[in-house]
Amino acid sequence: MLPHITIGIVVILIIVSIVVVGSPQEARKVKFDEKRVQDLESMYFEIINSYSDEEELPKNVEELTQIRNIHGQRALIDPETGEPYEYIKTGEKTFTICASFTTKNKEKNKEHGYSFSRRNIEWIHDTGRVCFEKSIDTNNEGPLIKRETQI
Repeated sequence: MLPHITIGIVVILIIVSIVVVGSPQEARKVKFDEKRVQDLESMYFEIINSYSDEEELPKNVEELTQIRNIHGQRALIDPETGEPYEYIKTGEKTFTICASFTTKNKEKNKEHGYSFSRRNIEWIHDTGRVCFEKSIDTNNEGPLIKRETQI
């Protein structure tokens, strides 16, 4: 009788921990999305740096990849699918970067979630393909972020 009770308690504890903490699969999805946010942020700053150096945005993702290679950085690809992220030059000083997310962070507490990057750039996203529209505003100190919107 005692072994059955012990097994029952262990099963209940496992179920409670999965409900409270989340499944290992869900944790893995969140880790992938956290990496996507880090990659988009890296890509974003590479674009800003490229604009500072060249006074124009990279024309396409291939040109951005070449710039990263010159600086000894790896191409940025989705950690789960191996596909490159999307970069679209939409104007002289505007661009869009996109990724496909497997979780959403819209409801997460911004202080405890990963909706903000290390540099307080907002990367709020839903599940699926999400694009972030960015633009550059120049001043005497160089390019600055003019606006950020999710499309």
